[in-house]
Amino acid sequence: MELSDAKRKQPCPSTRSLAGDPDRLSALPDCLLHSIMSLMKARQMVQTCVLSKRWRHLWRSAPCLNIDFDEFRASAGAGTATSSSDSDTNDYDDNHIDKVWEDFGDFAVNLMLHHSIAVLDSFSLTAPVFAKKEAGRWICRAMKYHIPNPVIQREELSSSSWRLKKLHLCNVYLYDPFAKHVSSVHSLEDLELDACTCQNILSIASHSLKNLVLKNYSLRLSEITSPALKTLIIDGGWIQKASPLAKIHTWGSTNIISGNLLKLVCGVSNVESLELKGFGRMVFGEGLTPFQEFKNLRNLLLYNCVLTDDFQILGLFLQNSPNLEKLTLQHCKFSNASN
Repeated sequence: MELSDAKRKQPCPSTRSLAGDPDRLSALPDCLLHSIMSLMKARQMVQTCVLSKRWRHLWRSAPCLNIDFDEFRASAGAGTATSSSDSDTNDYDDNHIDKVWEDFGDFAVNLMLHHSIAVLDSFSLTAPVFAKKEAGRWICRAMKYHIPNPVIQREELSSSSWRLKKLHLCNVYLYDPFAKHVSSVHSLEDLELDACTCQNILSIASHSLKNLVLKNYSLRLSEITSPALKTLIIDGGWIQKASPLAKIHTWGSTNIISGNLLKLVCGVSNVESLELKGFGRMVFGEGLTPFQEFKNLRNLLLYNCVLTDDFQILGLFLQNSPNLEKLTLQHCKFSNASN
């Protein structure tokens, strides 16, 4: 009883604040508050504007922006949200998902109107799978691309003046100028494309890019040019060149992957770390550029790959990687036997 009385007499933090105690958190410099905000997703970050006058406009200059559809699904009380990279929305009725999508779309458009991507160090956008093209239009407007009948026109800002270092896009349709824009952002070091689609991107070129992750992608990609590239991760998806003979399917363990993938990989023989995940049996195609020497390769990971070619491709990697320090084979198939 005495303990309960003592607890009731202790002022709550809000009471102490109203009594005039200093707001020590708001007294921190902008750089530290921005570091805190960088750990939040975008909606939560913007909501800090109600904390005090000190916080009202602080989110506008935060260096990191993470816009995630899952944040809206979870806060809408729809139960445990699954990843937006999943293709189904069966957990939600049509009315509910439409309302969540409407709220998310309004938020994302307004946020990118009031917070320029050009001044960011890191930008991430995870859209729902059913809205890839709409999300692509947001990126177009944010990056000052010209698209038919743009809803929003803003003053042009040269991409060469951007300071963006990290760019992560999930479930976004990439319009044709995207690759050109990537090559002109001289500060970009980390690029991750997860379940993104663009049939007209043939190459990715960058003088500054150090880490490239392609996950569940759908691109006509045939060339990667980045002399500074250190890490390349290719995880599932498919690549298709103009010739139907050069088609590469990677989502099934029994598919045969043509030499075009190896040509793509050999084009970045300067990498220090290479990860290939979810690939079928790799074979050489006609007219393939000779297997390159990976002079800088230190780490090679093959995950869920089919190595039923008597280790021919793996042998080529080992023979042409004189400085390889670590080889990891996980959940790979080594024979045609059922066991």
